[in-house]
Amino acid sequence: MSSADTMILGEIDQYGHIATAKIPGIQTAEAVGVITSSGSILAGINAPVAAFDDFALFGVSDPDPAMVLVQQVGPTTTGAYGAPWNRNYMVVTPPEHYTTSGSTKAWSRAAFASLGFRFTGVTAQNWQYLEDVQYEELPLNLTAPTGYTTPRRIEMRVRPDRLNHIKNPSIPGVTTNWSTVGASTALAADTTFAHSGTHSAKVTVNTAGVRAGATMVLDDLIPGRQYCASAYIVPGAGIGDVRIMVASKGDRSLTGETLSTSTDVKGQFTRIWATFVASASTETLQIGVASNNTATAKSFWFDDVLCEEGTLPRTYFDGSMGYDYLWEVGGTVGLARSYHYGQRKEKSYLVKTLLDENTPVGIDSMDPLFAVPLNS
Repeated sequence: MSSADTMILGEIDQYGHIATAKIPGIQTAEAVGVITSSGSILAGINAPVAAFDDFALFGVSDPDPAMVLVQQVGPTTTGAYGAPWNRNYMVVTPPEHYTTSGSTKAWSRAAFASLGFRFTGVTAQNWQYLEDVQYEELPLNLTAPTGYTTPRRIEMRVRPDRLNHIKNPSIPGVTTNWSTVGASTALAADTTFAHSGTHSAKVTVNTAGVRAGATMVLDDLIPGRQYCASAYIVPGAGIGDVRIMVASKGDRSLTGETLSTSTDVKGQFTRIWATFVASASTETLQIGVASNNTATAKSFWFDDVLCEEGTLPRTYFDGSMGYDYLWEVGGTVGLARSYHYGQRKEKSYLVKTLLDENTPVGIDSMDPLFAVPLNS
């Protein structure tokens, strides 16, 4: 190495600049920055938060490893060329965890479902068509599937402002959905009195007894919610006091009013009411004489019965009182539950507009559904 050779040293400062220096007598290649590091590198597999534990597929003739309870099977269809469409279905209940005495699981709760179909007796070169497959949670009070709904469709059911749970609240010439309590009690539609329309229900009590009168089953109540039931009553001569009651509560455990025949005006309608907390989704409403009744072959009339959520009786309504009032879809006019929607036309337009403007491409939105049970 000659004295003319020069060595260049480089150093990177905290600002990223390279400072250089020349040393006479040494010559090297172009300066190169060198970066060193210390420590260690860890490598591994990113494990999922959850994973399949008990999962299996099995044939229709194999023992079911998931221990599914088959509750109901729809009709078996025999197909033929050109035959109409038929719908088959099965209702099943998946199991919960089953833990043995040794704290081990005989089987685990079902978390997944595999939907399959089996065709038997199809001859060679023939075929079967399969369309509109539906898999759903079975709604309350149903034992068969609901109507088929197109996939990727928004179905909006509008909650009513008020819902009258009485089916046949104003007795339009028939006593459908009402039945009698008491072996010798008679029930009929009658024109002697009418709070609205032309008829009321006439109850004739032929024997003394607790709660002798008329009764109706209330469906789709929400357990734990408070309801108020009311009815307009005309007491006949000699009839005992009339009460509105709920079978599971006892006639004296309700908050409300009793029509006392010793003080109320005869021949005129008087409204009685009672509040109760639903113990289950189904309760039995009764309108009848109190336990102190000793009359025989005596009558009373009732009309315009209302049962809805609340703590006090509100103005009576049913589905025939104007555009904002509807009878339940699928029921018979006058004999179904009643729904009230304040400003239904305006609210329907607003909801439909919002759906049209905000529904993603590829998804269909139905018109808002009114007077349809929310849990069906």
